[in-house]
Amino acid sequence: RYWYPDFIGNSGAQRPTTDEMLQAMQSGIRRSLPNGPVGTFLSGGLDSSTITGLASQIAESPLPAFTIGFDATGYDEMSFARTVAEHFGNEHQQYYVTCADVVDSAPYIAANCDEPFGNSSIIPTYFCAKLAASHGCSTMLAGDGGDELFGGNERYAKQRIFEHFGRLPPVLQSLAKRLASQHQDSPITVLRKFSSYVSQASVPLPDRLETYNLLTMIPSDRIFTADFLAAVRPSEPLDMMSSVYDAAGQTDTLNHLLYLD
Repeated sequence: RYWYPDFIGNSGAQRPTTDEMLQAMQSGIRRSLPNGPVGTFLSGGLDSSTITGLASQIAESPLPAFTIGFDATGYDEMSFARTVAEHFGNEHQQYYVTCADVVDSAPYIAANCDEPFGNSSIIPTYFCAKLAASHGCSTMLAGDGGDELFGGNERYAKQRIFEHFGRLPPVLQSLAKRLASQHQDSPITVLRKFSSYVSQASVPLPDRLETYNLLTMIPSDRIFTADFLAAVRPSEPLDMMSSVYDAAGQTDTLNHLLYLD
């Protein structure tokens, strides 16, 4: 570890902070622009849209932008990317990944990773790089980390909602837990959601982040062999998470979560 973030109080000086952030992003983009052909990975989100716009300004001409789409309702952000590219005047190249693309490319992508990579975003990233290379771009700029810097991930807001449960009087918490235990498998959606909320809110942070996942919903002996379970310490992931979470010191829940990420 070469750096540990310090959490300080909000000074309220919004304008200087905004200017400093803009200057830092511009400086980073200038350092990243190569002499050769360069494009941007434009997903349509705030991060990549910001990089696409700033890079085009710094380069003094719009850079080519490349976007990967998905032909699935609720998962395709191509329309946002098109709007951004039109706004900044970028030459916009687009490609829709198919199911066959995923099946065919997965073994190749996995074989070229230095270690197991558990994020499916590597698949559209691969196809976006492939698309850019086919148009002569040897370097791509992408935006990442905005949610982690500014607390934009949905799970941060979720944890704040869960904290409301802990402020209820103990008698109400006990009543809610009894009701929730009776409706875990209810056919009524609102009751199932209520049960899920109470069961998660009843677990303190950071344990809540580790326990609410598929591997804790299914008994370990149904997933792993007895030899494997005997060779590992099942509590190690949670122990490691707790030590990092606590290392943030005396600060609010959001900063603990940001520090953990």
